Formats: sequence, structure tokens, C-alpha cells
Amino acid sequence: MKKTAHYLLLAALTTSAFAAGAGNAAVASESSIPPFEKGDLVAFAGDSITSGGTYHKYILTYWTTRHPEVGVRFRNKGIFSDFVSGGIARLDTDILKEKPNKVVINFGMNDSGASYRKDLFGMDQPDASVLQKRRETVAAYRATMGKLLGMLQERGVTPVLVGPSIYDNTMKSEAVNHHEANTGVQACIEELKELKTQNGLGFVDFNPPMLEVNKRMQAENPAFGIAGHDRVHPDAEGHWVMAYEFLKAQNASPVVATIKIDAAKPAVLESANCAVEALQAGEGRVSFDYLPRSLPLPANDEYRRGEKVLPLTDLLNREILAVQGLKPGRYTLLLEGQKASDFSAEQLAAGINIATLQANPGQLRAKDVDALIQTRAKTEKRIRQLRQMDAGEIGKKPREEIAAGISALLQEATQNNNKILVDRCKVWLADFAQESALDQTILDLEAKIAAAAQPRPIKVSIEPASVPQPASITPVPRTENEEKWVSKHQARVATARKGEIDVLLIGDSITDYGQGAPLYKYYFGDRKVLNMGQGGDRTQNVLWRLQNGEVEGIQPKIAFLMIGTNNLGRGETPEDTVLGIKTVLAELQKRLPNTKVVLYSIFPRTGEIMKSVDRVNSQLPDLADGQRVVHVDLGHVFRNPDGTLIESNFGRDKLHLNNEGYRIWWENMEPLVCSALGVPALPPCKK
Repeated sequence: MKKTAHYLLLAALTTSAFAAGAGNAAVASESSIPPFEKGDLVAFAGDSITSGGTYHKYILTYWTTRHPEVGVRFRNKGIFSDFVSGGIARLDTDILKEKPNKVVINFGMNDSGASYRKDLFGMDQPDASVLQKRRETVAAYRATMGKLLGMLQERGVTPVLVGPSIYDNTMKSEAVNHHEANTGVQACIEELKELKTQNGLGFVDFNPPMLEVNKRMQAENPAFGIAGHDRVHPDAEGHWVMAYEFLKAQNASPVVATIKIDAAKPAVLESANCAVEALQAGEGRVSFDYLPRSLPLPANDEYRRGEKVLPLTDLLNREILAVQGLKPGRYTLLLEGQKASDFSAEQLAAGINIATLQANPGQLRAKDVDALIQTRAKTEKRIRQLRQMDAGEIGKKPREEIAAGISALLQEATQNNNKILVDRCKVWLADFAQESALDQTILDLEAKIAAAAQPRPIKVSIEPASVPQPASITPVPRTENEEKWVSKHQARVATARKGEIDVLLIGDSITDYGQGAPLYKYYFGDRKVLNMGQGGDRTQNVLWRLQNGEVEGIQPKIAFLMIGTNNLGRGETPEDTVLGIKTVLAELQKRLPNTKVVLYSIFPRTGEIMKSVDRVNSQLPDLADGQRVVHVDLGHVFRNPDGTLIESNFGRDKLHLNNEGYRIWWENMEPLVCSALGVPALPPCKK
């Protein structure tokens, strides 16, 4: 396709068309980067998205923990507000200062004009002159990028091309929106694809996958932005998408290690990226020495933020331990003698992912590596702040002359009371004087990182779990957010002591939040109702509340109970959850012997947890006798025929009901309430 025709086509398309995933399949086949090799020193050249960003830090963390034998080293060579031409100007004095053998090039956000040029983007109807300017801008990008590639290849350095991250035209925000700006970025990316093919270079395109994530997340929250609040600079979530796409282009394996053992034989069935020695098994006990060749990715705060938009653990962090041949029951997993968690024989046979377990010594070592990488990044940031101010002069003027110029700028800023510039100049002068020491600090940190990344043997033991009382039936108050939880508990106790409660609503946040729904007053406003819903509660918390005054002094005619979804969300088994619900019912019947109890099945959810919800719900009918305890399952009205959630009845989190969902629930309650109270039913409320 000719360049002019191609750009006119891009200009005619809407950003939403790209967000719909147009061309993703083609991009996936075009993205390919050779894996790093032993001894590689890789520079990441770019603008502020590279300079202040973290995608390369996450890539480095993966390579350091997963492939410690490679020992790859990185250098951040980004400059705020930079262009390809700026990269050319500082190529020898900055980008190639440490003599890297590979350079990852991420320019285009500024070269395209997307980030700042109001004469190119932002108007509803760009005329022919604007389209011509856009074509000229892309042509200039192509020419300067070709020059940069030629200079690198002349110096024996391998370039890797990056299709830049998105300009977010779709986020609902007050931030200035340069309409169609991302089409400008995409036009530059098309040039990169041709340069990649012509030069046989590694290439990855960040743009389509970030648009896809935006589309998915903005369907739930229109204010979400993978490119950050200013539509340009991604936060941790966006940088993890970028890092993952880069690693995927390198065919990065998700496997830290895989261990499969048959305890009945006993025998090691599989040991991928690890060794298993000294296996012993018998009488329900298994032990062995686990020698991993890699560490898992550190599950730090940035990792957890990345998991909000990508299933990072499944994609990049799988350390699977599977043990078959154990008798049914629960078992304790011990790592270096420390309890990691309890698992059923069924879970162990299916395989558990130990990568992110806090008791995993590998995870602890990974966090040590992460701490060193974070310190290294902060040190390198100080060097980037130097180049931010002197990149145009470093290597071209004597250092003393450059320092004198900054000193003069400091005096001028002081006279003009420009506090921001004063601070920048002072920091520059201090760090410029010790730049050699900063360079050495990075080298020292890299040596420490390499040492810390070496995995060590781990003693693994599996033994029958002691049989403590399940948490789900052990009454406990809440300790997190305690003040708010206690104050709400005390308010309910005070209400109960006043007596005259006819209807009791018991549960977690799904029950609690109903009080804020518009229809709550219609169904319950004129009735004597005590809402015992408490956000975040599990069966054990409800038990504690029942035993500590929340139903003292009342004998309601009917009580509605739905509890258990948070037990599943906190790692308790479906069987433990059912036992907890059964115990809550017993406590209600003990304390409220004249109250009819309606037990609702847990409302449906999305994802893997729905399997556990279904397992709980399948057992709840057995807890009802049809007289004092009645079971009601509304799953069929909240799920489509194929089992998926009817999302129009739920909020953005697909967990809590919206007003329509509450209407459905309360209309189901209404005949039961009226029968217990002996009053006519309210007419159905209009939607």
C-alpha cells in the first residue's frame, strides 16, 4: 500500500475500530524478537515512556529470575519529550556510552505529534492540509528512523523495533483529548513494520494489545485508561502489558518449573526446569529435595496491579507442583519446614502453583532480587535526570563548561524564584559531580542481582494435615478495617435491643449494599427490618455477630440468609463453606426458634470461582427442611442459558447487584415476607 493511501485510510478510521482488535492476528504474527543471549547488554532508547517508565524493568526482572544463567544487563536510555532525531544526536555520547550490543528503540509518540501537536490532531474534521501535514510527519519519522538504524548497524549494534504504546482517545476523562492521535502513532508503526522487514529486525507492537485491554476494561469502567491519566504515560498496569507483549514476542515461557510425582509408586513423573532428588513417600507423607533452575517473578505491588488487567500468574509465573496417589483428605505443604498452606488430595493431584506462595523460598529470593532491581532503577533514574538537562551538550563540551552553564542557570532561576528549576539544577550539580560513582553503583548492583538470582535447593514435605476446626465455623470478629466493622456491629446491637423486628436480612456486602439501592425504601421502608449485611463478612464473622448481640432481644417472623461468597474468595474450600453455612443456620435456629429462615444460594460470579460457587450451591438444598428452613436458588434468573452472567443485573465488578438485580431479588422475597407478616404483597415495582 502506498504511504499516502495508507495514511488517508488510517485517518478515516475511528480509534474504536482499532480498539475492536482490527489487525491483531496480523500483528501477532509480525511480532518476533530473538531471545536475549549470554553477555547481552541492552539499551532501551526512547522518550518519557521509556525514561520514566517501567516496562524494561519488568522485562529485566523476568530474564533475571527465569534465566539467571544468561545474565542479561539493561540500560535505560530514554529522554523526556525526545524524538528519533534526539536519539541520533545522543547516540554515541549517551545511548551507546556503555557499548551495548543491542538497542531497543521505542520512539514515535512525539514523532507522530500525537502527544502535543494540536495542528495535527484534535479537530473533528481534518482538512486536506492537515492530512498532508500528517503524511509529512510520518515521512520524516520514516527517514530519521532509517538513519538511526543505519548508524546502529554501522556500529555493529543490533536494533530491536517497538511499535509505541497508545495515545488513549477512548478514556472518559477531562484530560485534553487529541482526537485521532493514535492513528498518527499507528501510521508510524506501519513504517516500522516495513523497516523491520527490510532490515530483518526484531519487532513488537505494543499498540493493538493495549487497545484491546482498554476496550475490555473501559466496558466496565469508562474512566479506565491503560495509557495513564494523561492519555500518554502508562502506569504499572500499562507497562506490564508492554512488558508481556515484549516477552511474548521472545516466546517467553510461563513455566518456572513443573514437578509431577506419583506418591503411590513412588516415582518422579516429570521435572521440567528443575531436578528432584531424595524422593521418599509412605503413610500419606511425601518428601523430596527440589532444585529449581529459576526463580518465580516477585509478586510485589506492581505485579498485583498488572494482574488487574492481565492474568500474569498464568501467563508468566507457573511453578507447578502435582502429587498424585495420595488418599483422600487434606495435606499440609511444607517448604523448608515452613507451612505454605493446606490442600486437598484432589488439589495436589491436579497441581498447585507455588510461585506466588509467600512461604515459597523462591518467592522470597525473587523479592530480594526485586529490591535490588528497584534500587538499580532509582540509581539509573538519577543518571537519566542528568541527561535530561545536558544530553545536547554531553560529549560535545568539556564537563566543566557544562557544569558552569548549569550553575549560571541556577543563579537565574534563583533570581526569578523558579523553585522547580532551582531544585533541578541543584540535583543536577550534585549528581553530575558523582556520575562516575553512580555508574559504579549500577555495576555493583548488577553483580548483587546476579548473585541473588541464583536459585537454591528447597526441601519439600507433604504430610497429613492436622484437623483443626475449619475457619468457616470458628466465630471471629473482623480485624481489617476494624473500627468501621465494630461501629456497624454496635449499631445493629442497639437496634436489636429496641426489639420489634419482623424481617431480618443477613449476609455480606451484597445484602449490606442493598440499603443504598433506590428500591430499598419501596420494599422495606415501611417495615420493621434489620439489615445485618456486612461488607467482606464470611460465615465465621456472621457467627460471631449472632453470638454477640445482633439478634438479642428480637424474634423476627422471617429471616433471609445469603453468605459464603467471601469464604470462597479467601481460599476456603466449598466443603468448608457449606459447613460454615450449616453452622450459621444452626445458630439462627438456636437463637431464633420461632423465625422462619429462607436460605438463598450464593449468587453467580464470573471466572474460575464460579465452579466453587456451584459446588456450594449444589449442597445447600440438603440444609433445608422445607418448613423452618426454606432453600431458594435464583441462579437461573441471574445467568444466561449458557451459564454466563446476565451482566445487566450486576455492577461493574460483576459481583454486586445493581438496582435491577436488587429488584429481581426483592420481588422474589416479597411473597415470602408478606406470607410471614400476614399482609398483602406490594405490586411489582416498575423497572
